[in-house]
Amino acid sequence: MKETDLAPKLEMIQALHRQAKEGKTFKDLTPRLASFQRGLQRHRRTTVSLPAITETGQAILEQLVSNLKNDQLTELSDTQLELLLTQLANEDPAVRFAEATLLFNGALANDLLTKDQLRHAMNTLKKWEILFDHIEEPINKGAVRRVSAVTGLASLLYADRAGYFFVTKADLSDLIDRVALGMLWEHDNRGYVNRLGWIQLFGEYTVLVGELCRRRELVRGEKVFLMATYLVAYRQLKAPLIMGEADEGADFLIEMMNQHPVYRRYFMVFLRDWQRDLQQERPQSEQGWHQVFNYRRLMQALLMSADLPEIIARQITNQSNQDEQ
Repeated sequence: MKETDLAPKLEMIQALHRQAKEGKTFKDLTPRLASFQRGLQRHRRTTVSLPAITETGQAILEQLVSNLKNDQLTELSDTQLELLLTQLANEDPAVRFAEATLLFNGALANDLLTKDQLRHAMNTLKKWEILFDHIEEPINKGAVRRVSAVTGLASLLYADRAGYFFVTKADLSDLIDRVALGMLWEHDNRGYVNRLGWIQLFGEYTVLVGELCRRRELVRGEKVFLMATYLVAYRQLKAPLIMGEADEGADFLIEMMNQHPVYRRYFMVFLRDWQRDLQQERPQSEQGWHQVFNYRRLMQALLMSADLPEIIARQITNQSNQDEQ
């Protein structure tokens, strides 16, 4: 996919984001996001090329891992950081998780990166050719690169919230747009994949959206926008979410709904429409039934939490609700 093909889609998301931020859209946000999503085109498969690692690069990673485990790693050079960022998308789970991801998270936890390096990492992982790599094609290995970006960005946001303070308001605004587009476009529901290891893209997007919604810089309209995007994306997925995604989604939604009544009201509006449509439509395909049971898994996960607002529990179980005060 060319960047010129991506630009118009980002512009449309930016417009919806801006209107939500300004409070100009609420009840019509869901159908507008759903309509936008239906317009995201698919293309036939092309060759996916994931990064390999040289013998020299492997030796560097192994030495860095050894130093980290022995508390002897005090900094990372720009070259070493670039190696880590590249190998976060290695096809081999041993390289990807036991070396590159371990080192990246270890560097964040131990304050080994400069602010310039942190900014470079964020700017690298949110590049369209990484975050949206082969996203418009049938399920393929490009998901490894995409999930490495989503997971890495969530780690960077967490690190910033924990005290690094390198993320700007402009960074957040740009990231919201890219994350919203990625969630709506993503259709790879796979969890654990033989020879590739964990993918679980939708679960990782849930973690990333949760991190964004914990930012105090975001106004309520922006958080509604992210919540709406998550719900629209979840509802349309056509394969079973059976590897913890519903639990992660419930945690995110409950945290949101306990932040402010506006998020409870939005969820109730969305839920009523969702329930009405499920009652009126009987699926005629395997994909349709997967959507029904994905809904049930999410509702069950919500009801299992003691923190779920009572008014939402009554709505899920179809008990009569009084207007929320």
